[in-house]
Amino acid sequence: MRIVWFAFILLFLVTGCHIQESTPQTITDTVTPYYVSEMKDVPEDTILIENLIDEMDQGTFEYHSGEWGKFVVNPNQREFNRGDVVYIQTPKEELKNQPPYIPETKILRIVGMPGEKLKVKKGQVFVNDLRLDTFYGSARNLGMVEEEYIMWAHENGEDPHRFNDYFHNNIKEITIPQEHYFVIGDNWWRSVDSFKFGPIHKKDIIGTVIGYKK
Repeated sequence: MRIVWFAFILLFLVTGCHIQESTPQTITDTVTPYYVSEMKDVPEDTILIENLIDEMDQGTFEYHSGEWGKFVVNPNQREFNRGDVVYIQTPKEELKNQPPYIPETKILRIVGMPGEKLKVKKGQVFVNDLRLDTFYGSARNLGMVEEEYIMWAHENGEDPHRFNDYFHNNIKEITIPQEHYFVIGDNWWRSVDSFKFGPIHKKDIIGTVIGYKK
């Protein structure tokens, strides 16, 4: 009887291990909020800025001053985390190669940390070969993933195949240098970000966006 139970337990452990290995590994971020909150009282040691481009738009013009007012930036917090929305200095070389509407400063989100390897496969971000499973880890349009967008397009008379290539975009793997961060807009196809100019140095991050002021 003991032998039977031992065999059963061994089979259970082996099967369990196999299932665990076959499950895609991910990095999950359940802490980062979808959007920042309104701040009634703005700390004196922060910066109020305007952002008038839609690189972070997820369907309701998030992080656009025309809709939400000015944004509160904390320049004193110099430790950054994945998911942080940061106010950055656009790399000067990028400004030379882009149309004049590209601003010298902008709001983007950190998705890759120093020393990590990052790539995009079929519209999905992978960090160190782990799928970034969060709302900012995959290609979206108006805040919708591909299946949601196709359904929305059919219901609203739009071309459901317009963004096929975008939703299946591939970016070769890069290694992020030390003291650098990979920053992108939540609205990838409207954003000029690390997909175009590469990781940015920590010194080019002016501060973290912590709220908005109407």
